[in-house]
Amino acid sequence: MVLGIIAAVFAIIPGLSFGAWLFAIPAIILGIIGMRKSGVPRGRATAGLIEGGAAMVVAIAVSIASAGASSGGFEDGVDAARKSPAASAKPAEPSEAAPKPTKTSKPAAPKTSAAAPAAAPASEYGTQPADEQAFTKSIVDTRAALGDASTDLQRSQFVRNRDTALCATLGDGTATDWTGKITSIGANGEGKAYVEIEIADDVTIKTWNNAFSDAVDQTLIDPSAPFFNGLVAMNEGQTVKFTAAMVPGDGSCLSKANLTETFYGLSPEFVAKFSNVVAA
Repeated sequence: MVLGIIAAVFAIIPGLSFGAWLFAIPAIILGIIGMRKSGVPRGRATAGLIEGGAAMVVAIAVSIASAGASSGGFEDGVDAARKSPAASAKPAEPSEAAPKPTKTSKPAAPKTSAAAPAAAPASEYGTQPADEQAFTKSIVDTRAALGDASTDLQRSQFVRNRDTALCATLGDGTATDWTGKITSIGANGEGKAYVEIEIADDVTIKTWNNAFSDAVDQTLIDPSAPFFNGLVAMNEGQTVKFTAAMVPGDGSCLSKANLTETFYGLSPEFVAKFSNVVAA
């Protein structure tokens, strides 16, 4: 009976209900033995049996209640944690720190110097002076007009007008310090030099190349000329600077070496007396 009382006390205390088992079971066992054993008061045995059984039932009930409370509390805590903003917020993913822009110094502006004056246009014919450029331009322009002419009379008039413009450009009839390219150079049977100088495409200033053609104009270069030795060292294709007086023709300051008027209009060859020819 004493064990049953102790078991009942432990059974009603939630934190010590597990200890009721230690006393309830012996109380029940002793109560059963007391019921069967002679000489033991049946009232005490029955009371111990009842108290032990009751303590066991209470202990079981208290244990179940405690377990439910603790289980519910745990689940409530988990639910609360799931519902809390801190728990539901996704952890911030680590991101690479954006590189800070570095300051780059601007390249220093290149120093500019005063613009040099433009040089005169140079070509395979050398750097030509203004009067020479005007001379060749008149020939090129007339060449284009000749292609549009429908009669020989028109072509003849175009050529006469061109020569008038060329003589106006020459002034005294002398080409001074003009440049061009040697297209032919040599000597006749007397050792005198002849030369042809192209100043533009199909525009030539030249001496006669034989004594018969030169009988009147006297354009062949004598070995006594100051520039003769320099001329001997020159070759075809060489760029030169020269000074030459145009040989006048009939009614013009110019004399043509072309055999026909047509060739004279398209690719004129002018006869001249050279006073100087040097390498350009």
